[in-house]
Amino acid sequence: MLIFPAAMKGTGEGISAYDLKPNSKMTNATVSNIDRGTSGQELTLSFKGEQRKMSVPTGTPIVTFANATQSNLVAGAAVIVTAEKAADGTLSASRVAVGLNGIVPPM
Repeated sequence: MLIFPAAMKGTGEGISAYDLKPNSKMTNATVSNIDRGTSGQELTLSFKGEQRKMSVPTGTPIVTFANATQSNLVAGAAVIVTAEKAADGTLSASRVAVGLNGIVPPM
C-alpha cells in the first residue's frame, strides 16, 4: 500500500487499470476511515464522490514517497521508472522510485 504525500492528494483519483499483472486495478483515494480487525484493517476510501471499503491484511507493507539521493540508486536496487516516449523514440524519465529496506516497487 502506498500513501501519497499530502502534496499529491487527488493525484489520479479513482480506479484504473494497472499493468502489474493481467486484469489488475489500482485505486487512488483518500482514506476516510480505518476499522481495525483481528486479521487486518478495513479502510473506507473516498474518491470522486464515492466511498468503497477495502480490506488490508495484517503484514501488508505500507510505504510512502520520500526524497532520495543518487546514493540510493545502486546496482541491484529495485526501481520503477516513469517515462515518456518522445516522437524520436527517446525516453525521458519524469520519476524514479527506488525501493529501500527490502521494499520492492511497485509497493
